[in-house]
Amino acid sequence: MDQGKQQHTIVCIDGHPKTMMLLRIAARRAKDTGCTWSALFVETPNFYRNDESLREQILRFLTAAKEMGASIHQIEANDIVSGVREHLKECEENGTLPTHMLLGETKRDGIWALLNPSTARKIERALHHRIELRTVPLTRDHEVPETTLASTAIRQSVKLSEIGYGLLAVFIAYLATETLRMVVPRIVFLLNDHNVSLIFLIACAFTAGRYGLIPGLIASLTSFFAINVFYIEPLYQLRLTGPTEAINLLLFLFAALILSLFGSYNRAHARAIAQRARRTQALYDIQTVVSKATTRSEAFTLLYERMQKWISMDLAYFLPNALSPDDLEAAIPEEVALDALSLKARDLCWQELRATGAGTPIIKEAAWRFEPMATELGDIGVLGIKIRNARNLDAAFGKLHAALAQKSAIILERLELAQEIQETRISEEREKLRAMLLSSVSHDLKTPLASIIGSLSAYHSMYDSLPDEQKRMLTATALDEAQRLDSFISNILDMTKIESGDIRFKREWCSPDEIVATVAKRLRQRLTHHTLTIERLKDRIEVEADQMLLEQVVQNLLDNAAKYAPAGTEITVSMTIDDHDAFTFSVRDRGQGIPDGEQDAIFDKYTRLKKTDSKVAGTGLGLAICKSIMEGMKGSIAVYNHEKGGAVFQLKLHNWRDADEARKEKIA
Repeated sequence: MDQGKQQHTIVCIDGHPKTMMLLRIAARRAKDTGCTWSALFVETPNFYRNDESLREQILRFLTAAKEMGASIHQIEANDIVSGVREHLKECEENGTLPTHMLLGETKRDGIWALLNPSTARKIERALHHRIELRTVPLTRDHEVPETTLASTAIRQSVKLSEIGYGLLAVFIAYLATETLRMVVPRIVFLLNDHNVSLIFLIACAFTAGRYGLIPGLIASLTSFFAINVFYIEPLYQLRLTGPTEAINLLLFLFAALILSLFGSYNRAHARAIAQRARRTQALYDIQTVVSKATTRSEAFTLLYERMQKWISMDLAYFLPNALSPDDLEAAIPEEVALDALSLKARDLCWQELRATGAGTPIIKEAAWRFEPMATELGDIGVLGIKIRNARNLDAAFGKLHAALAQKSAIILERLELAQEIQETRISEEREKLRAMLLSSVSHDLKTPLASIIGSLSAYHSMYDSLPDEQKRMLTATALDEAQRLDSFISNILDMTKIESGDIRFKREWCSPDEIVATVAKRLRQRLTHHTLTIERLKDRIEVEADQMLLEQVVQNLLDNAAKYAPAGTEITVSMTIDDHDAFTFSVRDRGQGIPDGEQDAIFDKYTRLKKTDSKVAGTGLGLAICKSIMEGMKGSIAVYNHEKGGAVFQLKLHNWRDADEARKEKIA
């Protein structure tokens, strides 16, 4: 044994009542030596025919091992020895081969021990001394009970309709046989009377495979009596005249019973596989569906609906009370009826953050099973599932319940983190807005106010001594700064209204020519140092928009052009119909244009180009307002640099009409 290798002990789990002793030994050894350990459960075909209490006991052992600090491994194999061999091969490939193995052994005496060695001896031979094996003697009187035909039949839950279908299958076999007797010549039918047994065997096999063991057994017995009464001399009597008939009939009964047994086993195996597939699908489906949720309540609703669909059991989410975190209350559904034991198990699950209730070592008599929903960042709540049928309690169900609880916790935690990030982002945005507003008040708003006060003060105090030209200059300066101040305040108020949703966009037909003329007149003072050129369409058209807000957009664009273009340059407003049949407003200046890569950024709030506007007053909201208004009117805004210099802002509206034709239609 390599002394430098990290020691690891693996414990094989089965349904023996004293398996808990093996777990305690492994946990104590791990604590004393500081090594790691794991629990291995091999799911064999016989597992599907085990008693419900035995399957539940295995689940309790796996749950207890997990709580003791073991890692859990569960594999499928034809027998325990091949399962252990397969698991060790996988560990060896991953470089995690255990150093010790611990398993229980039931003592066997006499010739039977030589003919059929115990599982421990078979595993010992398979290890080839690679792993140190330690066996713990277990008492024979507690050995796992073998699965018999009678015990399997007793455990079956059967509906009356399924028994009826089995009898119907026998009746159909009888009709098929009678049809053959009428169609096939009598001499041929008598020479091949074994076909009768085959027909009834088909009915028995179909019934067992489709409806289970008990309907298959009933179909077998019914077929046995039907053949005896209707096809063996003397007819219509339950009596055999010779040993040949008796042997043939008993062979048929034996064959029918064997077919029923294996048919029912295959059915149980297929149902178990289908159930496991549904459980696995549930984990993937839940993650896909819940990714659409944006709030915690939506996530709970989607989780609840999807899990109800896939696992077909009653479940409930319990979350801590807002005022008393130690107490749990139902989140969804809001009303959950828990018995006293289940209520105690739920509270204990939350207090100790461990699995409790049915299928666990803690309050195993409870009707519900509870798993804590916890992550590294905190405890979320408890997921409870009501166990209607003990057959659902197996190792796979325990893993599924734990996985669902963990996935639910991760999903809810992700939503909470996303909400916190969103709140942080909103808080930062508010802080940014506050800082920008303070900056505007301290500089951009204060500067025009100072100019207005200074101009009017000089005008008032020196009125008699000032020449008329100086008076006009002072009043013009005051008016220009007042308009600039009005523009700042309007932008701030407009953006506040847009973000709060207070603005309602109207849909009305308005004239682009009138809009441009109104804005040009309003900004006459701002455009004093520029030449405004308007290129109109030949035809008079109308666009569908909110006229007041569209005027605001055009005004912001012209004001922006006047602000950034050098004095004495031309500003051009053109109106066209583009190749996509959309009406287009274009505002072009002769400034320095927009730097590459920043064309989209200038429409963000508070954005002002650092290299070109460091001395230009403004809040950085004008273009953001334009974008919000155009999107609200189902239009668009874009910017690009003109090939001959300057920036071109382009507005597009898709709904337009010929004004003259519209007027004619209205008159008609």
